[in-house]
Amino acid sequence: MTNPTNPPLPSRLGITLSLSGMGAVVGAAAGVALTVAGNLISGYNVTPGLGVYLWNSGWFAALGAAAAPLATWTSMRAVPIWKAVTAPPITGLLTGLAAFALVPSASFVAAVGGVAAAVIALRRSHPPQGSPPALRPPQ
Repeated sequence: MTNPTNPPLPSRLGITLSLSGMGAVVGAAAGVALTVAGNLISGYNVTPGLGVYLWNSGWFAALGAAAAPLATWTSMRAVPIWKAVTAPPITGLLTGLAAFALVPSASFVAAVGGVAAAVIALRRSHPPQGSPPALRPPQ
């Protein structure tokens, strides 16, 4: 019987590629959402062209494709996959939008900080089996 937290290499590769693909899709969607929201919040009257949307979604897709498997394999091995894929980008999107409304120049840093905070919260709420007591949530 295989250990579910340490699957064989072909499964790990498939899971990693799937996580990367999901991260790219969610990242691209977040890039488009942040472009639309940024345009609305700033009150700018000119609609951005397709190139702006492609540029932003491309960068966020690359960020999501790289960050999703890295964060999942290193910090969220015991977290259900649907939470690992949805919670960090949603939190990053919301913190980025909030920061854009308050301090537009800090929106990217706030979005990355929101993703990191979600990863930490998920790690604490779903500690790996046999983890030291310091990583377990209080009872």
